[in-house]
Amino acid sequence: MKSIFLCLTVALMLMACNGSQEGVPTMGNMEVSTPEEQFELGTKFDEAYDSVKGIEKNNEKAAFWYQKAAEQGYAEAQYNLGLMYFLGEGVSRDYKKAALWYQKAAEQGHKKALNNLGVLYDKGQGVKKNSRIAAHLFIQSAEDGNKVKQFIVGQRFEYSEGVDYSIEDAIYWYSASAEQGYASAQLKLCELYSDGERVEKDLDKAALWCKKAAEQGESKAQLILKKYN
Repeated sequence: MKSIFLCLTVALMLMACNGSQEGVPTMGNMEVSTPEEQFELGTKFDEAYDSVKGIEKNNEKAAFWYQKAAEQGYAEAQYNLGLMYFLGEGVSRDYKKAALWYQKAAEQGHKKALNNLGVLYDKGQGVKKNSRIAAHLFIQSAEDGNKVKQFIVGQRFEYSEGVDYSIEDAIYWYSASAEQGYASAQLKLCELYSDGERVEKDLDKAALWCKKAAEQGESKAQLILKKYN
């Protein structure tokens, strides 16, 4: 996977032009040299939470300071800058530059950047559409324990989207998500264990997950659960 990241970085750098911004006001004589300070200042302009000190929300200045920090390898700034290019906030919308900065942050293990870069590859925005690369990025991102991401990875394995079909891997990721209370994953396990077509039929597990999903309002789970009452 490391070799894939290296190749992707080179390709994205060739596609994206220089991301420096001109004409963005600086902080005068204020010395902001470290990436941590630059990122913090960018965040203040981005979120405008320091209005007491006269800092008001300014997307252009936020992008300017994020880029300063990002160019020094600060992963969180690279992710935020990628997001601003994706949304077109403070900069012109540019999916290629979004992919470039997501890529740099992803190489440092930034989970949100891994996920967002996966979305770009999945949709072919700023990069050539590649469902296999997207799937591998989603898997790495889901390792942070996010229940929604885990469910999405489970679907990838169940429906063979960018990965080889594996109901065992699908069950693994659905279970990880369901155990954290994600209703869609609970319903999926309810269905799989109930019909027994692709996994060994297990009515006890089916009833368990159907009940949990039904308690969260999943109507399909409620119907299946009636079979066990």
